[in-house]
Amino acid sequence: MHSRIRDARAINFLSIHQPTDPAMRVTAPRLAALGALALCLSASPTVQAANVSAGQAEAKEAAKSLGNCTPAKVEVMSYVTGRSGQTVFKVGCTEDKDTFVLVQCRSRICTLLR
Repeated sequence: MHSRIRDARAINFLSIHQPTDPAMRVTAPRLAALGALALCLSASPTVQAANVSAGQAEAKEAAKSLGNCTPAKVEVMSYVTGRSGQTVFKVGCTEDKDTFVLVQCRSRICTLLR
């Protein structure tokens, strides 16, 4: 009789059950929150890259129309994420090798920096 109880306790100890401590239990909302966090962290570089590459076209257009510069090469000088994210681009001009303009883009609205 005692060996059966001991065997049953060993099986229960090794089996996969929810912890008895409520703080350690994996509930559906906690699992959903962890999944959403993992998705945000994994997609973050992709989203940032998409925002920067989309901003390059607007930066070229701003350099052409506002800066009187035919754009050649576009480099990212700074990139700030967050609620009011912004990107500063250095746009090289084809007229002169050393000539460039700085363009600041906030949410696809680009302005020329002085």
